[in-house]
Amino acid sequence: MERREIETPRGRFAYLEAGSKTGELVICLHGFPDHALSWNALLPHLSEAGYRVVAPWLRGYAPSVIDGDFDIDNLTADIVELVSGLRRENEQVHIVGHDWGAVLTWLAVAHHPELFKSATTLAVPHPIQFFELLLKSPAQLGRSGYMGLFQLRSLSDWVVARDNFAFIDLLWKKWSPGYEPPTAYMDELKECLKHSLPAPLNYYRRMLRPLIPSIRRLVDPKQPERHIKVPVLSITGLEDGCIVSKGRMDASRFMEATFKQIEVQAGHFMHLEVPNEVNTAISNWIQNN
Repeated sequence: MERREIETPRGRFAYLEAGSKTGELVICLHGFPDHALSWNALLPHLSEAGYRVVAPWLRGYAPSVIDGDFDIDNLTADIVELVSGLRRENEQVHIVGHDWGAVLTWLAVAHHPELFKSATTLAVPHPIQFFELLLKSPAQLGRSGYMGLFQLRSLSDWVVARDNFAFIDLLWKKWSPGYEPPTAYMDELKECLKHSLPAPLNYYRRMLRPLIPSIRRLVDPKQPERHIKVPVLSITGLEDGCIVSKGRMDASRFMEATFKQIEVQAGHFMHLEVPNEVNTAISNWIQNN
């Protein structure tokens, strides 16, 4: 596994790469609060199967570009530019995303289906389903309280960073109860956040801004998000403390391609908790698409 950088029209991005240069490209997108090393188990698993696997640090996460606009359209454009810069000519790629990476995966395949052969999302459902959860589920509203905190810029910047990022430790414990991430892993994550804040929080500060056009987009039946043409595998954790799990989060109503959902006995960071199970599910999905 090697660390590389790529200069795109939208800035410089650092990424981890493993596998054969001639293999099909798989791009893996991390979430919050996390970074590219989140895919340390998946990269060697897929590279051994013959794939070329890339895991970038997303915008706002050092050592990638820190500045910029963090609305979902601009973040999706980052992914499109990364894919375009990394793929071979006319190659369709596989995309895997966790948490915010899952959101960007849904949007990228919705708006640019010509670039992708398959998609896998972890933890976070289709964006419209998530906003439906926020509106209909008091439990989800409670679990998403940190998003409200992040709107208070100076306060949340201080809360997140104080006492060696104790708030980040708390989120991991709440979201993946019973899982203890390695100390070295969390040290590297905190070092990334130390050089990145407040940029990772800006994802949340731009979620629904401007408000009215964003709401119209969510309810517009003609939007590409409601007509996804790329096969999608959704993996959810039954013990996820971040996203309310009420049985199957079936996104088939948004699909014009195959949709499959599986549940694993794990929390929000299931790809780190039960890597063998998650890696096998992802590789099988990619191989079959």
